[in-house]
Amino acid sequence: MDRDKCMKLMKWLTPLIVIIGNVLQYTERTQWYSRDKDHWLNVIFVKRGWFWTTLVIIMNELFIIRRNRGNRTRIIRQYLLILGWLFIFTEGIPIYHFDEKKWTLGAPLMDLVFTYSGGTCSYDVFNEHGSIDELFHGTELTERRWRSIRRLHEWLTRLTKPQSSIISTAISNMERLLKINTESSVGLEDDTIGNEWNNAITTELKKLDEMATESSAKCRQFGGYWQGGHDPSGHVFLLTSMIILIISELHQTHMYGKNQDVSKRWLLWQRVARAMCWLLIIMWSFQLLVTCTLYHTPLEKAAGFLSGYIVAIYVTRLT
Repeated sequence: MDRDKCMKLMKWLTPLIVIIGNVLQYTERTQWYSRDKDHWLNVIFVKRGWFWTTLVIIMNELFIIRRNRGNRTRIIRQYLLILGWLFIFTEGIPIYHFDEKKWTLGAPLMDLVFTYSGGTCSYDVFNEHGSIDELFHGTELTERRWRSIRRLHEWLTRLTKPQSSIISTAISNMERLLKINTESSVGLEDDTIGNEWNNAITTELKKLDEMATESSAKCRQFGGYWQGGHDPSGHVFLLTSMIILIISELHQTHMYGKNQDVSKRWLLWQRVARAMCWLLIIMWSFQLLVTCTLYHTPLEKAAGFLSGYIVAIYVTRLT
């Protein structure tokens, strides 16, 4: 693939997918893929997408063994720059405390946008009557809601210090509901008990970790969910960045075959590397379409897309 075709693919593939996904979101054709975020394809390939991207790049570098060190330095520089931006956007911002002379990891950029726009992590498991709140985890599938409640229950039962009576009764009621696997709680006449339980749960988790309501990673870890605010799509950001980086690597695999005098063995490896690049591009493109069709608002997807697209295009074109 020559450079012009490569640049066109990098510039136009992801924007077209995002546009098509947004159009499909407002049609009735949104039932063709599971909405479960814990679907095996999402868990194995998307959430671990950077691992597969890294694996393909390493295999290309090790097995193709480019003689042109400039090309190798170029792709490593692209990889590290995009990885650094990905870390700041989705994992955390390194902060140095001069008074304590140590580094800590703050909230990632996308979480800061979310919290400063009024969002927070909600642990409101119960409604006012003490039953499971149907809005817990928004419109997520029931199975995901129960998985989150089990995760939350596991964390609450790990508290070693003496527990207040309110948190103890909240844990007991959660255990009872989990055993009978029902969202209704019977025999509760207090119309405020559910709110008291929710407040107690949030307080205990914030004591356990002060980032419990401000970090998306901690929110998922404890079983909560994002509520309110502007939530830039981390999936769209990640998939867009990976697609552009892999297209750049695909261009390099073609250039190697043209510019190097190689044996049949290395040509075979080149074909394997090229096939793996195309496989990832197709897989990431499909998952990007799914994400844009089923999740987030158009503005949240646009924020995630532009944050990944602008930086990735700039890095791959100018490095």
